[in-house]
Amino acid sequence: MKSNILTNIGLNKNESLIYETLLSYGEMIASELTEKTKLGRQNTYAVLKTLVQKGLVEEFDKKKKLTYRVEPPQKLLEYTENKKIELEENEKTLSSLLPTLMSDYNLAHNKPGVVYYEGIEGIKRIYEDTLREKPEEILVFRSPYEEKRLNKYIFDYMRRRAKLNIKTKIISPTNPSKEIEKNDELYQKERKYIPINIFDLYTEIDIYGNKVAFMSFKKNVMGFIVESPDVTHTLRTLFNLIWKAELPIS
Repeated sequence: MKSNILTNIGLNKNESLIYETLLSYGEMIASELTEKTKLGRQNTYAVLKTLVQKGLVEEFDKKKKLTYRVEPPQKLLEYTENKKIELEENEKTLSSLLPTLMSDYNLAHNKPGVVYYEGIEGIKRIYEDTLREKPEEILVFRSPYEEKRLNKYIFDYMRRRAKLNIKTKIISPTNPSKEIEKNDELYQKERKYIPINIFDLYTEIDIYGNKVAFMSFKKNVMGFIVESPDVTHTLRTLFNLIWKAELPIS
C-alpha cells in the first residue's frame, strides 16, 4: 500500500509507516516495530497509542506481552467516514461562528460592510457595539415588539450607556413598556411618540457613529450592523426630520 494513500486520509508519516509495517508483518510487539521502523521506542509507543485510539490497530496481550496488529482494512473506510462526519460538524460550527468572527475582524480592522448576528447573544453583541463606539448620541427607531429574555440585559445596558454619557433619542410607538420608560431621565433618554397604527415597525433601528444597527424581534431574533457613512447619514437625516416634525400624538 502506498504511504500517500494513508496520508491522504489523515494519517501522518509515522502512523502510515507503523500501519504498513503491521499490515506486512502481522502481529508484532513494540520492540519489533521499533527495530523495523527505526522510529525509536518513545515514538513507536506514541504512534501505536494514536492508531489504537483511531480504531485502526488492535492492542492485546499475548504471552504476557502487549502485542499489536492492524484491524481489518474495512476500518480504514470507517475512519474516513468518521473524519467526514467530524469535518461536516466542524464546518457547521464554523458557519455559526462566522458572523462573530467577521464582526471581530471588521471592528479590529475598521472594515466597512455588513455583519449579521443571530439569537439573543447576537443581539447583545449589537448593543455592545453601540457602547464600544462611544458616540455622543444614539438615535433609535423603536419597534413595539420586544424580547423578554433581554429585559435584564437591557436595563444593565442602559445603565452602562448612561455612565458613558451617551444620550439617546427615541421615536417610539405609543405603547412603550412603562417599566422601561419611567427612568428615561436617569438614562439620558428623550422620546417622541407616533401612534402604532402608522408606526408599526417590525425592526428596531439604532443609528450611531458611522453605523446603523437593525434588530428584529417579531419572529426570528436576528440583526445586522451596516457600517457606511452614506447609509448612516441618510437614516440620521430621516430621523431628525421626523423628530422635528409635528407628530400626531395619540
